Amino acid sequence: MSLLSSKRFLLVASSVAGMLVMAFAVKDIDPLAPVKVSKNYQSDDFGKLSLVGVCQADSYAISCWNTEGKSDTALADKVKAYFTSLPLHTIQIKFRRKNRLVVFQRPPVQSQKVSIVGQSSMSGQPVLSAGGFSVSLRATDPYLEWYALDTDPTQTSTALLFSMTVPLGTVSIPLREGAEASLPSLKIHIDSVKPAPETDIRVGNGRIRPWFVTVTLSGPAGRQTPSLAGVLMDAGGDPVTRVDAKGNPFSKAQTLRFNQSGSDRIESEAASVTILEGADASHKVLSIVANPAKVASLSLFASGLRRVTITDIPLDPN
Repeated sequence: MSLLSSKRFLLVASSVAGMLVMAFAVKDIDPLAPVKVSKNYQSDDFGKLSLVGVCQADSYAISCWNTEGKSDTALADKVKAYFTSLPLHTIQIKFRRKNRLVVFQRPPVQSQKVSIVGQSSMSGQPVLSAGGFSVSLRATDPYLEWYALDTDPTQTSTALLFSMTVPLGTVSIPLREGAEASLPSLKIHIDSVKPAPETDIRVGNGRIRPWFVTVTLSGPAGRQTPSLAGVLMDAGGDPVTRVDAKGNPFSKAQTLRFNQSGSDRIESEAASVTILEGADASHKVLSIVANPAKVASLSLFASGLRRVTITDIPLDPN
């Protein structure tokens, strides 16, 4: 069942650095709240992560069964083909333990958005190894991933804990002290806007000394601080791409001349926003190459981690 299937939601689309970002702004659901489901997980912002089956392998044979514990020879053939295709494809096995390969299917485009944490029923015990293979040569086809794990010989089922990167959305905030903005599960407050100290090693070797914007991030207790990415925006809603020696954004004419010739006969530098660590996990320092007083706003894109536990994984066939 979709995480959002029983709730009302609003689809929000924003553009960050030319990339369309879509997020679900949900008033009554925390998008980073942990989720626990049986065998299959699906959400509108991720797609579907589904249990295909479980396999037992030794030096001579591989046998697999589906989610209901029934023999699955088609899955066994796919897994066997993967492990016999290259000598580097190996399986780690622990002596006197129940060794299994758990196979999941996920959308092909989500390779960088989901990672295995471990066996949740074993207090986060990590899997022995992991790998993946496509069921065909077409990039749009489903992708299979296997996780090698070991359990007590008497254990009949297990659960796996996954970490998924999900977008929280994009928000615009003025570059001034005291400014605030909110996203689902995240509140952003600008504490200070100051020129970076010349002695700070984080300043870098750029020709223009940056400004440091210190922000406080707050959300539900016990959650990992979301990740941020930022783009400076001008009064017309366009990204600021280049600034002069004083940090003033280029005009459209200056930008056009620079793009055509690579130089505008004045000292300049690319406008940028670099996210630095702050005093603790709830604080970030934004190193900005641009004069904040001359920039209309900062467009911030935030993403966070959702913990998903998939249960009822059968470790033995019927």
